Amino acid sequence: MKRLLWILAWIAVAVWSLFAWGAYGLLDFFGGMAARNADIVTGHPETVEWLS
Repeated sequence: MKRLLWILAWIAVAVWSLFAWGAYGLLDFFGGMAARNADIVTGHPETVEWLS
């Protein structure tokens, strides 16, 4: 029983790690895209800097 719990715990760690890695990748991708294209949203320099 104890071994089964350890196996389930490691599976949970692996699933959580994959989820966190995917979320980080999505935030990095969309955040980078938003930062690169901040000047499309507005021409005001301070707003572009804030969005970046």
